[in-house]
Amino acid sequence: MKNTKLFGRIVCLILAVVMCLSLAACGEAAPAATPEPTAEPTPAPETLAAEAEELFYKADYTGAFEKLDALETSGITSVQELLGTSYYFGLGVEADSEEAVAQLTKAADQGDAIAMYLLGNACATGTGTSRDEAKAKEMYAKFIAVGEADSGENADSGRIQAYLADCYAYGKGTDKDIDKAAAAAGKAASADLTAFDMVKLAGSYVEGVFTKTDETGDTAEADAAAAEVTAEGEDETESETPVIPAEAEELYAKALDSIKTLADAGNVKAKKALGDYYFGGYAGVAQDYAKALELYTEAGEKGDADAQAQVGYIYQYGCGIDPDYEKAMEWNNRAAQQGNAQGQAQIGWLYQQGLGVTQNLDEAGRWYTRAADQGNKWAEARLAETEATNPQDLFEAHA
Repeated sequence: MKNTKLFGRIVCLILAVVMCLSLAACGEAAPAATPEPTAEPTPAPETLAAEAEELFYKADYTGAFEKLDALETSGITSVQELLGTSYYFGLGVEADSEEAVAQLTKAADQGDAIAMYLLGNACATGTGTSRDEAKAKEMYAKFIAVGEADSGENADSGRIQAYLADCYAYGKGTDKDIDKAAAAAGKAASADLTAFDMVKLAGSYVEGVFTKTDETGDTAEADAAAAEVTAEGEDETESETPVIPAEAEELYAKALDSIKTLADAGNVKAKKALGDYYFGGYAGVAQDYAKALELYTEAGEKGDADAQAQVGYIYQYGCGIDPDYEKAMEWNNRAAQQGNAQGQAQIGWLYQQGLGVTQNLDEAGRWYTRAADQGNKWAEARLAETEATNPQDLFEAHA
C-alpha cells in the first residue's frame, strides 16, 4: 500500500516536470515580476529653502511657510530669517511676536541683515521682547554695516534697501542722512518687497522724509505742490486730501491687493495698513475716516500700537467725527505704553492744551521729550513752542 502511494507521487512529479518542459519548448515563459517603483529622491534642504524663498517673494506666503516650517531645524539662515519675518508680520501663519524674535535671533547671530533690522524694531517697541533702546540701536547699527555691503543681487536686496532708507531717514542706529535715505529708497522702490514694506516706504515718501528741507523745515516738493494748488484758485489749508508723491502712489497701488487680501484674512498689520489707505485716500481708495477708524480700532484691540495711536488721533482731532478727548487719551495711552512715539506726542499735546485733562506744560514736555527721543519731529518742534500747531502736521503713521 505504501509502495502504491509512493509510486503515485512519483508519477505526479514526473508529469509536472514534463509539462514545464513542454511550455518552455513552446516559448511560453513565466510572467516577469513587476519591478518595485523607484522612490523620488528627497530634494536637498538648500533646494527646498530656495523654493520657499521664491514663493515668499511671489507673495505666496502660505506655500512659503509650509516649506519653511518643515525646514525649521535645518539651520539655514534664510529659513530662520523668513520664518521670523512670517511670524513678525503674520504672513502665512498667525502672528507670533515671541516666536518671531526667537527665529530672527538665530538668523541675526549668523549675520543676516534683515533679521538684525527687525530685531532692532522689536527691541525699540517691545514687540516679542522687553523694550531695550540700547539693544535696538546696536542691532540697527549692525544691520547698516551688513546692509551697506549687500551686493544688490540677492532676493532680499530690495528689503535691505528699504530698511536702510528707514534707518537713514529716521536716524536708527546712525545719524540721519536724507541723501543716503533717498538713494536706498530709489533702489528699493523697484525691487521685490512685501506689501508691508511697500506701504512703509510709501508712507515715508508721503511724510517727505526723502526730500531735502530748507532752514524753515519746509520741503521744496511741498512748496511746489502748494503753489500749484494756489494757482488753481484753492486754499491748500482747506484741502482734505494731501498731495501724494508719485513714488508713494505707485507703491501704494502695488501693495493694495495684497493688503486687502491679508486684512480680509484677519492680519492685524494689514488692517492697520488698509486703514491708512482710507485715512489718506491712497491709490484711488476714497477717503473714509469712518472706515479708517473701524480698521484701526480692530487692529488696535489686537495690540497694534500704530493703530492705537491712529485711533487716538482721529478722536483727538475729530476726523469725520466730533472730538472725544477722553477716548483720545485712552487710545494714545495704550499706544504710548508700548513705546509708540506718535501716541506719546499726542498725549503731550492734550496736556499742553488742557483737553480732556488739566493743562500741565511740564507733563506735556515730558511726553514730548519721550517722543522726540525717538525722532518724532513734531514733538521736537513742540518742545520749543507754547502754542499748538496745525494738527495735520502730527500724522506720522509710518515713522
